[in-house]
Amino acid sequence: MQTEEASDDETTVGETAQDSGIRIPSEPISLLASDDEFPTREEAHRSPPRANKSILCVQSTSTKRTNRRRVNFETQIQSGFQRVEESRTNLLDVLRSRNHQKSTFGDALALLETLDVVPMGSFWWAASGLLTKDEEIRDGFIKLRSKENKIRFLERLSGVDR
Repeated sequence: MQTEEASDDETTVGETAQDSGIRIPSEPISLLASDDEFPTREEAHRSPPRANKSILCVQSTSTKRTNRRRVNFETQIQSGFQRVEESRTNLLDVLRSRNHQKSTFGDALALLETLDVVPMGSFWWAASGLLTKDEEIRDGFIKLRSKENKIRFLERLSGVDR
């Protein structure tokens, strides 16, 4: 290896990589700068800015990448909101359909026929009249679980004993 002496004012670079076949020039490189080499403030403000193309390319790529990420993020958020809204709408549709499934007179009559009541008797006619006219009575009658409670319910509302 070959080294050269360097003074305080300048630094030189010599051949240091003979084995690898790389030649580095052995000309001295001066690191001193004079005041004449730097522009004044006025010149710096007046002169157009100098930009390295590679830096502009990196900034442009970075900006494009940031915009792409933002667009992807916004797209994901938007699709998430749409999925939530669709599931909410589906849930509300199911709940509405459950509320609108009103019990029919045929359902109530089928339950009335399973009770221990004399068919076509006075109580049976009064109960079937109630179940025909009023949906709320029909819903309440169908929702009762025990047969005895269903009979008492109809007796009280119709005013006729079985």
